[in-house]
Amino acid sequence: MAGIIMPIMGTVGQSAPRVDSLPAIQFWYDASSETYFNPTNPTNLADITQWNSKLPSGRNAGPVGGGNKPQFMTAQAKNSLPALYFENTDNLSVSLSTLMNAIPGYTLFIVARPVQSTTGTAQKFVEMDNGEMGFGVNANGDYFYSVAGGTATGPSADANWHVHTLWFDGTRTGADRLRHRVESSSQSITTSVNPGAVTLTDGTTADMDLARDTGGSEYLKGYIAEVMLCTSSLSIGQIIATENYLKNKWIDSSQTFYDPPGYVSSGLVAYYDPANSSSYSGTGTTLTDLSGNGINGTIVGATYTDNSYFTLDGVNDYIVTGNCFSAISASDTHTVEMWVYANATSDCLWSDLGTTNDPATSTYHFAGSQILQVGPFQQIITGLWNGSAITRDVGGSGTLTGAWKHVVRTYDGTTLRSYVNSVNGGGGTAMTFDSPGDDGYSTWFLAFGAQDTTTYSGSTAGFLSGKVGIMRVYNRALSGAEITSNYNNAKSFYGL
Repeated sequence: MAGIIMPIMGTVGQSAPRVDSLPAIQFWYDASSETYFNPTNPTNLADITQWNSKLPSGRNAGPVGGGNKPQFMTAQAKNSLPALYFENTDNLSVSLSTLMNAIPGYTLFIVARPVQSTTGTAQKFVEMDNGEMGFGVNANGDYFYSVAGGTATGPSADANWHVHTLWFDGTRTGADRLRHRVESSSQSITTSVNPGAVTLTDGTTADMDLARDTGGSEYLKGYIAEVMLCTSSLSIGQIIATENYLKNKWIDSSQTFYDPPGYVSSGLVAYYDPANSSSYSGTGTTLTDLSGNGINGTIVGATYTDNSYFTLDGVNDYIVTGNCFSAISASDTHTVEMWVYANATSDCLWSDLGTTNDPATSTYHFAGSQILQVGPFQQIITGLWNGSAITRDVGGSGTLTGAWKHVVRTYDGTTLRSYVNSVNGGGGTAMTFDSPGDDGYSTWFLAFGAQDTTTYSGSTAGFLSGKVGIMRVYNRALSGAEITSNYNNAKSFYGL
């Protein structure tokens, strides 16, 4: 397969973005492509004088000052693929010129394995010589990061093969700007100095060194198999697709690309997951119900993005469930759950419909969840119709746009509760739900992202501008522990 640009695969059977088409990708080093070395097609234990990028940019990596060179070693990764072995002062370096200056973020993928003890000696996987970005293991055996003038420490490292993702987004605040994922699992990072700059703005040209720090004192003793750098903060869908490609290639070729998150199944009436090919094939307007109840949904105008979620334009896009009346026909108790990324306030997260599945024609309708601007902060609320108005409970307050949120509404027959990221911010509100069944109807639809003019606040809750992921409907009120379980099972997929 040497020399072939391999596509990244997203969910099984679906094509995701190709590696060479990732936004702002600057270099791509791949030890399994043996023609991309000098010498070409090296033999086992051969010294490598240059590791060539698979991209046409020509950003090739060679030893600093022509110094010690890594060795090409066959069958080192779990899938019996070759890798480069570094020890003593072996290293490679690539000139990035000013590519890392004045950018709001970057995404680095590196497949590596240290073989030296991860305690007692600091080791570097990668570092820029202007100090703007670095990743390695400190003398205490913990992952260590430098970025945008700050430093941070992560969890304990080990001597196994791993797919690492370093994801810096300067539009976020404080420590949340830097994220580290290992095999797609988010790591806990403790900052000693918060990444302080919104952008990487050193202002000088820079080289990026592999397997050494810029001072020439912290060298990796171990293997590096594949490295990619994008000078942009990729979307979570692009990150997951790339991680799946790398995991399948270097870690475990038997794994499926998309591992659907676990979830509470008791009382489940409808379940839609855009990232699961069993729910959405990538084409058409039907969103298949994964609960087994056949309550398929309909996609109206929304754009399928990164094989992971739907993007809604804030003008006329929405996603509507099939008829979920069976969830509330007995006692009105229910749970509505969604993963949502809102770009703006005053939008409707979902609309409850009771006569038709068309928000424009249903005579029974109200905004079941809204994102609001309340003074200096934002709120996500959920609400229920009480017969004359909407009763609401606050799910969460703060800065809620520009990030994925898990929003849940429950009703147990007497109390409405709202949750954002598993937290019930309002404590619950006692009320009586005047449901479609109470008004003589036998249909109930949830239109995610649809506009509604029956609102708790404002004359109109507008069409959602943002993204929609997993959506579920239950015929009972999930407990706080069950909601937390659903949140924890899916949050890493959404970058939390």
